[in-house]
Amino acid sequence: MDSISCVIRWWDTIQFKDADPYKWKYGMTDILCDYIITLVKGMPVLNTEVVLKNNKGEDIEYEYWTCMRLAPGSTPDNTFCTGGLEIIVPAEKIKIPSWYPDIARQEKQVIGQRGIYYFEELRFWKNWTNDGIAYIWDDENRNYWGAINRNNEEGLIRIADNNITPGTKIWAWKYDDYESINPLVNPQNMRRPYVELWAGNSHEFFEPAVLPAGSTLKWQEKFFPTININKITRANYNFILSLDTTDFYNNREIQIKFATDSPAVDHIVYVKAEGDTNFIVVFKRNIKPDPYSGNEILFEIPDEVYASSIDSLRIMVTNPNNNKNIDVTIPLKK
Repeated sequence: MDSISCVIRWWDTIQFKDADPYKWKYGMTDILCDYIITLVKGMPVLNTEVVLKNNKGEDIEYEYWTCMRLAPGSTPDNTFCTGGLEIIVPAEKIKIPSWYPDIARQEKQVIGQRGIYYFEELRFWKNWTNDGIAYIWDDENRNYWGAINRNNEEGLIRIADNNITPGTKIWAWKYDDYESINPLVNPQNMRRPYVELWAGNSHEFFEPAVLPAGSTLKWQEKFFPTININKITRANYNFILSLDTTDFYNNREIQIKFATDSPAVDHIVYVKAEGDTNFIVVFKRNIKPDPYSGNEILFEIPDEVYASSIDSLRIMVTNPNNNKNIDVTIPLKK
C-alpha cells in the first residue's frame, strides 16, 4: 500500500438552541463537509482536502474554518511552544478586536485605520502579554502560513489556495502564564503552550461566506514540516524555498534552502543569470534531499557574471522525476 486516507465527515443538521443570533446566525445549513487526510509513502507532508457541498436549491450563508494548533520544534509526548516560536504569515498588518487591548498595545497602530496595526512584535509568541485574537489584514492571499521555532529552526507550514480561504485568524494564550504548562500533567487546563492559526472562507469570525445553490467547493491543504529554514521566499504544493541575500551586495553570496515533498529522489538546483534576451547557467547541482537535517547550498556569483550586463538571477529547484519545480527571480545589482 502506497497511501492511506481517512475521511472525517460532518453534516450540519443540528439546530443549536439559545445561541446568540447576532453571532451564530446561520442556523442549520445542511452543508455536507468532508475533510480528507492522506498520507503517502515516502512523503513527509500531510495531504488534506476539504469538500463542502450544498444540496439545497438556494444559496446558503455559512462559515468554515480549518484550525491548526501549532507547536513546532517540540518532541513527542512533550509538545509545547517556546519563546522562539515565530508566526509565519506574509503580511504587514493585522486587525485586533477592541476587546484585546493588551496585545494591541504591543503594536503600532496604522494611522487613520481603526483597529489595524503593523504586524511586528506579535509575530513572536513571547510578546503576547495576554490571550488574544488577531486577523491578518493586508496579505496578498499568498499561499502559505504557519509557524517556525527559531530555537531549533523546525517549523510546520500550511500550503493552500488562499483565494478560497482568504481569512487568517491567529489565537494565542498569554506567554508568561502558559509557556510552562504540561498538557499531560494538567489535562484539565485548556490554556496550553501552542499558537492557533485558522483558515476561513470568510475574512473574520461571524462574517459569512456564501455557498451557491447545488454547488460544491473544494480545496487542498498541504502541511509541510521544515528543517533549518527560518524564513520563506516562495512556496507551492511541492516545495518550500528560502533565499538569503543578506551578504549578496558585499560578497555576492546567496544562501539557498528548500524543503520538498519527495525527498527520496534526487533534485536539481539551478541558478541562472538572465537578461532581456539571454541567460547563463552559472550553477547546477544534483542534490539528494535530506528530510532530517534540511537542504542548504551557499553559492557565490562569479565576478564575470556580476560584471556583465545580466540584470537578474533565477533560482530554481526541480524534481526531474515528476517535472515539478519552484523558482524565484531576484535583481542582480542594486
